Order: sequence, then C-alpha cells, then structure tokens
Amino acid sequence: MTQATHWGVPSGPPATPVEYAARDNAAFDALLSGHAGASRPAYAVAGTEWVSTAIAGKLRVYRFDGNADRLLFTVDTASGAIAWSNGTSDDVLGDLAASVAALAVAVAGKASRRNRHLNPGFQICQDRATGATVTLASGGYVFDGVGAVVNGGGALTCGQVAEPTPGGSPYRARFAVSTADAAIAASDFYCVSLLIEGVDIADLMFGTAAARSFVWRGVVNAPAGTWGLSFHNAAATRCRVVPIVIPAERAGTDVPVSVVVPGDVAGAWPSDGANIGIRVNLCIAAGSTFQTATPDTWQAGDFLATPAQTNGMASLANVFELADIGLYAGTELPAWEVSCFDEDLHRCRRFWESSYPYGVAPGTAAGGESAWGSITSGDPTLIAVGAGGAFHVEKRAAPALSIFYPPTGAASTVQINGNPVGVSAVVGSPKALTRVYLASPNLGAWSSLHWVANARFAI
Repeated sequence: MTQATHWGVPSGPPATPVEYAARDNAAFDALLSGHAGASRPAYAVAGTEWVSTAIAGKLRVYRFDGNADRLLFTVDTASGAIAWSNGTSDDVLGDLAASVAALAVAVAGKASRRNRHLNPGFQICQDRATGATVTLASGGYVFDGVGAVVNGGGALTCGQVAEPTPGGSPYRARFAVSTADAAIAASDFYCVSLLIEGVDIADLMFGTAAARSFVWRGVVNAPAGTWGLSFHNAAATRCRVVPIVIPAERAGTDVPVSVVVPGDVAGAWPSDGANIGIRVNLCIAAGSTFQTATPDTWQAGDFLATPAQTNGMASLANVFELADIGLYAGTELPAWEVSCFDEDLHRCRRFWESSYPYGVAPGTAAGGESAWGSITSGDPTLIAVGAGGAFHVEKRAAPALSIFYPPTGAASTVQINGNPVGVSAVVGSPKALTRVYLASPNLGAWSSLHWVANARFAI
C-alpha cells in the first residue's frame, strides 16, 4: 500500500530532519500512486480521489464525497479494459481488435470490381471469324476463355454470336445441340467450361483456413429445366454444385443468375500460372456418375449436376446461351460493366495468339502481317525468324507452335522464294517464335510464314 501513514509534516518538536523527510516522501508517494490501497485513506477529505487495490487484477478509482466513496471506473490490469460506473466501457485493446475484425469482415464482403474470368464479355474471338461456329464431339475451345466438353454420343455446335446482352456486351456464347443424345449413360456429360488461371484466384486462399468467399454472376438463356452450375479445382477432387432452375415462362429468355460461394478450406487449389485455379461449368446433361445429392456444399469429387438435372441433349431444338459472366472476391455483387476490348485482347493473348490479322481464322489464305525469316548460311534447313516472330504478350508458359503457308493456309509449311516448303520442327519460348526447321535443305534467300502460339489450358 502506498498511502501515507501520517499525512502532512510535523509542525512542532521533537521533529528532526529525518522525520520531516520521511513524512514528506510518504505524502509524495501517496500522491504519485493515487492514494492506492485496500481501503480509503484515513486522511481523505471530501473530493479526494483514491485507487482501491482490494481486488487482484483490478484498479477501482473512487471519489470520496465526504460521506461515501463514489466509484468512477475500474481498470482491468490484464487487458487494459476500462469499465465506467455507468456501464459503458473503454476497452482500448479490445475495441481495437474488434475494429480490426469488423474491418476484415467488411473488406472480405466488399464488392470487388476485379473480374477473374478471362474474356467475360465474350468480345474476343481469335480462333475464327465472328459468327463462325465449331462443332464439338469431344472437348475443345469455342473461343478465348470459353470451352465445351462433350462426352457422349451427341454433339454441340458452338460459337461467338453478335447479339447484344443485358449488360451491354455486343457478343454472347451459343451452344446448340447438333447431334442429340436422348439416352444419357451414367458416364456421359455435356457442359460449358470456363477456366480461370491459378494466379487470378490466389487471393481467395482456397484450401486454407482463411479461404474467402466469391460471388459468381452470368446471364443464362436456356430451355426450361434444372441445370447444374458447378465450381471445381484443377485436380477435379473438390467441387460445389448449385442447381439453376429455368421455369417454363422464362425458357429461351435471358435470365440473370448470381450465387455467393463460400471459400473452400479443403483440397488443393493451385495459385500459379502453371495450373487452372477454378473451373466453372454449366451442365447441359450429365449421367449419374457426375450427379450429387448434396448440392450447395463443397465436397470431394467431380460432380456437375444433381439428380434433378434435365437432359439438355435430348432435342435438336435445344439452344443454350451464356453472357455477361463474372467471378469476384467477396459476397457483394458489383455493377456489371463491359471491359475494355484492348485489355481483354491483351489478357487473352497471354494464352493464345496468332500472326493472322484479328478476325481471320488461322489456316486460311491470308498474306497480311506474316512473319519473315532468313535461312542461315551454316544450316540450309534452319530459318532464323525475325521480329515478326515476337509475341505481343508473353505467354503463361512455353506455347505449342503451329506454322501455316500464307498463300493457302496449309499447315506445317512455309513460303520460300514464293514456293511452299515443308516444316519438320518449330522452336520458340514464351516470348517468341525463334527458329523453324525445314523438312529438306533449301537455299532460298527469304521466307514468310504465319504462326499460332497456343498456351491454353487443356479443356
């Protein structure tokens, strides 16, 4: 206790300097400690404030009014929390922690404007001319960022369609049944597949205890029925299926769809450029092998639909369209906006690019901006490709390279002094096509060619 035993200094004999100093120091100590002690000091007068140490770990501050002690506040010495006598608190550390936690929750749920999908407005189509279609009897890309998987006896005719969307994009993706499959076997499935690179979902921290939620949106135009929207990891060992129901009165119309997806704390979710981060599928038909009876939950497996899934491959009249897609961190849905064409093209070229003019399908007769090269004097089978072999955008990985003959579009053929010459091998890097090896020696002075660099993920 640091209260003074005797308050004040001796006023008469037999006071000594030592006694005077002892009383003076005791009074000063009492002032410095707030008159701390187990009970009110005996010398207290009306207005004296003192600190009670009667309860371990608590400092209770009182004011003596001349008759009774009035509690002002209590300090918790362990946490620093201050409890006022009126019931409020000033928990400095606790309030700070609560504020940080609240901010974290707010940030986690805040609408992010960064769309993780590649080519979300379906504006970019480097593979073929606008309006051109591809018929898929297996898996493949329809155009940049958009693929389809066909695993059964049916087929889908797919393409980029120039038709305005509710969000204002000039284009949408269309998938029409061109070969029906009325009897879906257990292992059959048909779906639209949208792949997101691992680096684009790294901050979602999937596969960890800190996994963050995301919100997905899209416009679906489909026949009446129940269709599976699903999310998968690269290894197809984790998935979440969300059924989408299109009522009869909305069949064949643009239906906005949005779902909030909690983060998955389990499984392996790559977050680099070498792997798929998230695969988003829209199921058109699926057999029992790919159906789950537990939708709306993360689970082990590779499911695409529920047992309520409609067979969208049953009729040649069935057409499916998808538009205005987005995947955003958080739980709030941001306003949709069509991204800049040039920015989308730049992102798409990280995966696929050609020397053909935009809108011209590779493998067609087109001069245009073809690459040029010269045959080295030391090796008449080697073409050293010049600046025309440099890519606009460095690829995510070393691409597969294809060569085409400009006058006719013939594959694996270059033009040397105006003549076609076969190619045996092609060498490049993520940055450029550098060398082309000829199937036979040639002493021509110059060469021209078209190329395609493909670093897309396998559908």
